[in-house]
Amino acid sequence: MKKENRPGQQAANKIDIRGSDVTPPAPTTQVNHNADAGGYQGLSQPEIADILNLYPDNLTAA
Repeated sequence: MKKENRPGQQAANKIDIRGSDVTPPAPTTQVNHNADAGGYQGLSQPEIADILNLYPDNLTAA
């Protein structure tokens, strides 16, 4: 039995007009603005030390 597409539903074949499925990263200015708007103050030095103590083998930044 051959499967038929329903009316208004077309297979994405040789004429695929969709864009990329990957959302590009937000610009740094937008991220900073969103952080400010949300009241994010960053990490304190003790919080950073706590995180580094949890992962002692990964002391280099990614």
